Amino acid sequence: MNIEVMCNALHQSEAGNYTFPQVLQDLASAGVESYFVDLIRGVDTFYLPGGQTHVEPLTLPLHPVSET
Repeated sequence: MNIEVMCNALHQSEAGNYTFPQVLQDLASAGVESYFVDLIRGVDTFYLPGGQTHVEPLTLPLHPVSET
């Protein structure tokens, strides 16, 4: 598990420095099979082979979800 690559891809994406294909390329090179961005909880979950996961907090500001 290459957490440094995952964190870099996440932070570069949030800063607007990486395109979606660049993020996918970096994550694939780190062995990530899929990932899920939870904007309510403010975390990114990376899924790796064998059932391993890594959760990283987002640095983007969180906004409450509207009730309507």
